[in-house]
Amino acid sequence: MSDEAVSQFKKFVQQSMNNGKTVEQMVEALLEADPSLDREEMKGAIEAFIPIIEQEKQQQTVTNGKLVGVMIGGLIGALISAWVWAFVMELADAEVGYIAVGVGFAVGFGIAICGGGARSGLVTVLGFFWSTMGIVLGKFWGVQAILENQGEFFEITFVDFLPVFIETIGGFDLIWFALAYYTCWKALKD
Repeated sequence: MSDEAVSQFKKFVQQSMNNGKTVEQMVEALLEADPSLDREEMKGAIEAFIPIIEQEKQQQTVTNGKLVGVMIGGLIGALISAWVWAFVMELADAEVGYIAVGVGFAVGFGIAICGGGARSGLVTVLGFFWSTMGIVLGKFWGVQAILENQGEFFEITFVDFLPVFIETIGGFDLIWFALAYYTCWKALKD
């Protein structure tokens, strides 16, 4: 099949889906137009295109207005979870990395609520970005709080903190990120 034929077939399936036609009705329409077609092959081809079209539709809904909600939800989830991370870090006077699960959940939940349930690869990437920001910001605020509690009035800016954080990333940090990403992904998926 040529690219043009594939494109036309996909367009036919998409229009038929938009008009509420079933797979069987689409097959009948194709057989009416060309009786030499094989019924089972056409049914299989239509069923193969349906998930592709549905996924494209879902991705279009993200770009058609839900992206702002996704960004706001991710930001809110990241800020709330960063505050919780810093608060627990200050109370424990140490890092409690398992809070990464909460970071991922807060970000995923925020995106799902504010983004109107939008799901796509882009939404997942944004969820991972905001989860990363939640952890990094939580660590930054936590370090500031611990230094302040110890009577250290060393003022550190986020710009100063970031390169130090990047240089000192260890195995546990990677585990925390992975936990946050997995939890965010699950929250977005379900």
